Amino acid sequence: MKTLAMSVGSIFFLLFVSSTYLSEPADETEPIEVVINEGDTLWQIAQKYYGESRDIRAVIEEIKVYNELNDATIRPGDTLLLPR
Repeated sequence: MKTLAMSVGSIFFLLFVSSTYLSEPADETEPIEVVINEGDTLWQIAQKYYGESRDIRAVIEEIKVYNELNDATIRPGDTLLLPR
């Protein structure tokens, strides 16, 4: 009986571990959510999340369009969504 209980327990453990590792990865199309802090600028945010690999001015325009911003004004506490 003890062997049966250990076998059943082992099976459940293996199922749990395998389902954890085989689950689908996070969706890479989901936007990155950024909460604005005091002193943040779109330029700084674009550099932080997109680096030097892209033209920062183009990235800022993309962020503005994505968030329906008329200009580059952002305020502490605002939340921006950054496209991936």
